Amino acid sequence: GILFFFLFMALFGRLAYLQLSLGDEYAVISQDVITRIIPEKGMRGTIYSQDGEKLAWNRLSFDVDLYYYELMQGDGNASILNTINIIESRGGQIQYNLPLKLDSNGKIIFNWEAEKHSQKLSKAQISKKEEDWKSMHRLKQELSAEESFNKLREIYGIGEEYTIHESLSILNIWNEMKLVGFRAYRPVTIARDIDLDTATALEEVSSEQKGVVVSPSSIRDYPYGETASHILGYIGKITEEEWNRPEGYYKENNYNPSVDLVGRSEMEMVMEEYLRGIDGGRRIEVDSLGRTIRTLEEKKPVPGNNVYLTIDLELQKATENALKDTMAKIRSGEMGEAYPNANIGSAVVLNVNTGAILALANEPAFDPNFSVTGSIDNEVWSKYNPVYKKKNNPDEIDLDPTLPRPMLNLAIRGAYPPGSIFKMLTGVAALEENIITPSTKIIDQGIYTKVSKNGPACWLWHSSRSTHGAEDIISALRDSCNYYFYTIGHNLGIDRIEKYARMFGLGEKTGIELPGEAEGVVAGKTHTNEYLKNIVSLRLADAAGHSWGELDNEQKESYRKTAQQFVDTGDWKTIEKGLETLNIDIGTQKAYDIFYRYINDNKWMEGKTLSAAIGQAENTFTPIQMASYMATLANGGTRYKTYLVDRVEDVDGDTILRNEPQILGTISIDSANHKALMEGMRAVVSDSYEDIYGTGSRYFRDFPIEIGGKTGTSQFKGHDPYAWFVSFAPFDNPEIAVAIMIGQGGSGSYAALVCREIYEHYFELEESVVQ
Repeated sequence: GILFFFLFMALFGRLAYLQLSLGDEYAVISQDVITRIIPEKGMRGTIYSQDGEKLAWNRLSFDVDLYYYELMQGDGNASILNTINIIESRGGQIQYNLPLKLDSNGKIIFNWEAEKHSQKLSKAQISKKEEDWKSMHRLKQELSAEESFNKLREIYGIGEEYTIHESLSILNIWNEMKLVGFRAYRPVTIARDIDLDTATALEEVSSEQKGVVVSPSSIRDYPYGETASHILGYIGKITEEEWNRPEGYYKENNYNPSVDLVGRSEMEMVMEEYLRGIDGGRRIEVDSLGRTIRTLEEKKPVPGNNVYLTIDLELQKATENALKDTMAKIRSGEMGEAYPNANIGSAVVLNVNTGAILALANEPAFDPNFSVTGSIDNEVWSKYNPVYKKKNNPDEIDLDPTLPRPMLNLAIRGAYPPGSIFKMLTGVAALEENIITPSTKIIDQGIYTKVSKNGPACWLWHSSRSTHGAEDIISALRDSCNYYFYTIGHNLGIDRIEKYARMFGLGEKTGIELPGEAEGVVAGKTHTNEYLKNIVSLRLADAAGHSWGELDNEQKESYRKTAQQFVDTGDWKTIEKGLETLNIDIGTQKAYDIFYRYINDNKWMEGKTLSAAIGQAENTFTPIQMASYMATLANGGTRYKTYLVDRVEDVDGDTILRNEPQILGTISIDSANHKALMEGMRAVVSDSYEDIYGTGSRYFRDFPIEIGGKTGTSQFKGHDPYAWFVSFAPFDNPEIAVAIMIGQGGSGSYAALVCREIYEHYFELEESVVQ
């Protein structure tokens, strides 16, 4: 009992000392101890070229974070404004997402331009965003922009001592905090990638400004600027629409929509799950001066995986430079006749025996560094995504595909008529179907009159009223003789031409990992009939007094089925019966005009087959499809899936994904037929056949390596001709295939110069001056 008495007295005495003597001191300490969560980003993985060069990586930077709870302990508005002033006075940029701004007249207006650009929202979607934003801030829906501004100033205690501009800057930060729910101990990042001078200035005043923290971070960097931009893509914020999707990827995988930047296009987007790092962080206690007292909890961040591409960086640079320089020469007239509208172009280089992409270039390009902070400048976005207005009607948007759009990946999404580079396909079909043999000669008579007296003519007839004379498959390719290919195309028929086009993978995707690849169009009855069916379906609905959008799936299918019958037969009795079944009575003459006459005027005609045989009609293909087609021809008929990703490695260097060559199809080509086609392509770029130079020989007459190739000059209504050149090298043992397209480039022979410069780099030849 005595022992317990003394122990109790000792504890009582200690408690009294702490309470009475040190109570005030510990009360202050307890109030000044603050818990913070310090996030640590899992660094995004690096994207490398095949030779180990960094194409996209992360460099050290600093972020400015604000903690809501600590801001509220002092004058939050003053702290926010002072922080903004320090950052902006030193060239830093605050992320501005507040949908209010001052117009040129000093009036407060709503501003949703950023969302219009980055999220491509319609007017209805913008109205919904404004409605949701007002609801978030508990503002009445009928409030104008200025009324909303004044109400928010009242809510956040922004007094008259602040100017309108200062008030908007402060409200922008409160808006960011509201978006993430005013979390007490988790920060909101208001500025990224500030320099060391700005970081030091903020640290110096941190003891006076509670809740402002500078934290080391990393930022995405594309060290080669525009180089490979259409392969790499860019990063940006998660959109509200993406975040709110039911079972959305970002929400399911615990992304932070206010902080995390994700891949928005190309490789950055498709490899997001591999590149993304897993965030960590620390929960710490700090005193009133911001000094760390102790760490309560810690989770180490996990870096993302590294992606190795098949791209050869130096070859990529050489391809881009050659394309850009040649286009400038075409516009200026340095290569012959000037074509000032040659403003878009693309080039693709493939490994013939694997399908691996060694270079993929587009002109114009863009610099992916424009979005690495997550804040996108409207002027820059407009520069990279220009909206053109029609000259004759400024209220309408001009969708002309020949106009330059820097962020459009022409190589995989731009489909254009191929012109004469299609002739090898018509040739292989005719040879394999025994329409001709390698030695068959056809006499060029200028105008092809087998379908109509006023039939199409060979290009030589148009230019000089002369002909090529007797041509076999080799000389016909060398001279690009239209008459020859009209003849074999007519004898083949469109169904067999279409069959071989699809065997070479035309009209379908090549398999490249990048999103949005176009399938292109193979001219023929399949496409024509499908198009007619769709139009006739709409006309049936309209004749029945319905808008297509208001119909259910069963009604739409009924109209499609009837339209299919109309198109398949083209018969008036079938049309009459079908209209009767659908209870459509619009009068005999009207029905005859909008159904029978329309179908029979637009169905596939024999004359179109002639055009399709030389790569015109509805034929439209992407540069990557043409590169794949050339590679398939060069290697003897094996069509590979195209791919950009060689492998993915984790931080320890272990391979977690590797791509191997994948065969999509094989075409059995008789060896004699294949040899004739190859010789024809060699003759195009030399004088190897009958000592006559081919259409593409201008830039290859003195070339030290034998190659094969084909020029193409395709017609695009209302525009200058498109220039194409496809090629493979070396001739005897092909390694690479190349496809080049220059929009409104005038002549396929001009595009051949790009190919020469690509070969000079690939085969490590000395650059030469060519005329």
